[in-house]
Amino acid sequence: MATLQRRMDDEASIGESELEVRREDQDKINKFSRLHNREQALEESLKVKAKDKEDLEEVSNELELADEDENIPYKIGDTFMSLPLPEVQELLSDSTKKIEKEVIEVEGDLSTIREEMDELKVQLYASGAINFLGPFFHVTNEQQLVLPISLFLVGYVLGPLFFGPLSESYGRRIIMLSTFVVFTIFTMACALAPNWPTFLVFRLICGINASSPIAVVGGLYADIFGNPVTRGRAMACFMVRLRKETGDPNIFAAIELEKKGAKQMITVTLMRPLNMIAFEAIVLFSCLYTSLAYAIFYLFFEAYPIIFQGTYHMNAGVSGLAFLPIMVGLMFALGIFLYYDCVLQKARKANKPWASIEEYRRLPLACLGGPLYVISLFWLGWSARASVHWIVPMLAGVPFGAGFMLIFMALLNYITDAYEIYAASGMAATSIARSIFGAVLPLAAAPMYRSLGVSWASSLLGFLSLAMTVIPFAFIKYGDRIRANSRFCNELKALKEKNARQKERDEKEKARIESVPRDPEEAMQPI
Repeated sequence: MATLQRRMDDEASIGESELEVRREDQDKINKFSRLHNREQALEESLKVKAKDKEDLEEVSNELELADEDENIPYKIGDTFMSLPLPEVQELLSDSTKKIEKEVIEVEGDLSTIREEMDELKVQLYASGAINFLGPFFHVTNEQQLVLPISLFLVGYVLGPLFFGPLSESYGRRIIMLSTFVVFTIFTMACALAPNWPTFLVFRLICGINASSPIAVVGGLYADIFGNPVTRGRAMACFMVRLRKETGDPNIFAAIELEKKGAKQMITVTLMRPLNMIAFEAIVLFSCLYTSLAYAIFYLFFEAYPIIFQGTYHMNAGVSGLAFLPIMVGLMFALGIFLYYDCVLQKARKANKPWASIEEYRRLPLACLGGPLYVISLFWLGWSARASVHWIVPMLAGVPFGAGFMLIFMALLNYITDAYEIYAASGMAATSIARSIFGAVLPLAAAPMYRSLGVSWASSLLGFLSLAMTVIPFAFIKYGDRIRANSRFCNELKALKEKNARQKERDEKEKARIESVPRDPEEAMQPI
């Protein structure tokens, strides 16, 4: 009750002091206002000079029709004087050059002022809920205001270390349900947090439990769908559950039947994601690629307000709509994935040689997604300026969303296909890596965009992404050799062979029992 009362008092105090601004911010606002006034004055001056230049050019064009020996009236000061045509043309030429020089100087001053204003916008505009969280918790430090996002992603680092491996030993369902309950509770707790440190702790706990589906889903689909085609489509849509509510207690993944002691749980199961990052090339390089893509996506939660609130003067609500093209791109990616899957199946039925290669099942989608992702970053960076309509940089979100999703669907499905029963650990490894990147990189968003500007900051991200585009191509060329040297892939192969032999023995035993004739008297007994 005391907490609720305090929250109501805080909300009342915020309402009463809505107009209160930090002195540091007020100085920036005042400077911005002065620069804005100066900008308007220079724009008016530029219009006047442009009109004067146009008038001089018009007069010069008319004088070309005059006779060379004709005297032309020319105003010097407040007096009109009659001067020879060549002298008037020379004076007009000098005046035109002078105005052109003044126009260049004014445009230079305008460019400098606008750069200063853009820098102030970056410093003054915050993103999303931070506009409200800062005043509510009385937090003003720029780096602290990024912590809710970063700590949530730190939870994505910690959660998969436990949830992925534990799901391989104790089943997916108990992990998914328990983490969902905890996530729900602490999401509500965030709304009731009495202070900033408590709020950050709750965000961390939310992130840890929110990571469960991402860590578990690869193994979950590997359990349900033995057919890689069906499994790939299911992962792309992300719309199925682990077990149907049939009441049948016998639906288990084979690995769930293995019982492990506490020592083996710590030394083998929980360490498996880290071992896969360290020793599995497929996991390591998939982690690098997806981590960078994931981190840039989260960095955009900081960069988009800088671009669309700062450069295009949108409010926080309207600038949030800039993410809609990314959603459109995600839908395009899903359509591309399903279309390619149909093409692949037709090629397999037609016995096309390329369709039988394992790496061609998923990786060509990442080969398409990588260039789309890179193009979108350069598109955004070099079109986001006041002289270009806002729709142009906003539409860069379409190839960004498509490239982002194609990269993820291709590489994560590839990991699932390669490791199957160990897929949850592989997915946990990728989740750990990309969450570390996603937690750290957004902290650099504002300083990077402030120092480099929108164009070069986005270009830097584009160059980094360009370097990563070679990874799926390398997997296509060397993937079979990589899997042949993989300890986990070899263990999986041996397990499959063992299960196949056991199944063959079971079928022979069943056939032998069925072939034995039953005793007639036994057959007459009621069942």
